[in-house]
Amino acid sequence: MLRWFANLKVAHKLAIGFGLVLLLLIGTLVTDVYVSDQQSAVGDHIIHHLIPAFGAAHEIVTLTRAADDDGAWYLLARDKKVAAASLNRFEQYVQQLRAVVAEAAALADTPVQRKEIQEFSTFYFRTGGFYDDTLGAFKQKQEGQLQAAYDNYVDSLLVPSLDAANGYANAVERDIAQETAAEDTASRLVLLLSLSLGGLATLLGIGIAILIARSISRPLKQVEHAVALLSLPSW
Repeated sequence: MLRWFANLKVAHKLAIGFGLVLLLLIGTLVTDVYVSDQQSAVGDHIIHHLIPAFGAAHEIVTLTRAADDDGAWYLLARDKKVAAASLNRFEQYVQQLRAVVAEAAALADTPVQRKEIQEFSTFYFRTGGFYDDTLGAFKQKQEGQLQAAYDNYVDSLLVPSLDAANGYANAVERDIAQETAAEDTASRLVLLLSLSLGGLATLLGIGIAILIARSISRPLKQVEHAVALLSLPSW
């Protein structure tokens, strides 16, 4: 290969050399653009999708616990004003919870995320679920069945709903960690490819320059040698 290159004319060597260097530079640029686009897409997904989903997941847990606390306060409160305030807060928390669950369902984009948020919605809002049981306990209190109301509320299982909410939060957190790692890998890949291809282009350019310099200097030495022979005195 090198012998074939050395036998080419200088103009052809220059064309091939600069063509190879240009090809490597273009390859470096295309690779950087592609990997950078992938990195940007991952970053956008984390910022505009997974982080809001993570916030929604924790808000679901917070609202679920807050509604449960105020539901208990309503059932235990003897003062009508305290009971009314607790019931009002409970209803507000449940309304907010419905909105956040709908947001989380829209943001869920993996099977695990969709499964966990669907399980929460089923455990909490389905007919006969935790919310229905809680409303039943409230109705019993309003009818004066205080002990039955307490027993009904205590028997209502909030744990499955909280487990599903925490499962959704954990699923989103895992996805954030995985995509953050993928983004870091893409950053390192861009740097590695840039350095590798850039260094290769530099070495190739230097090698071609040396070969061209030798190709030019060899004929000059031959000319000098011929001139030196001609300048010798003839006897």
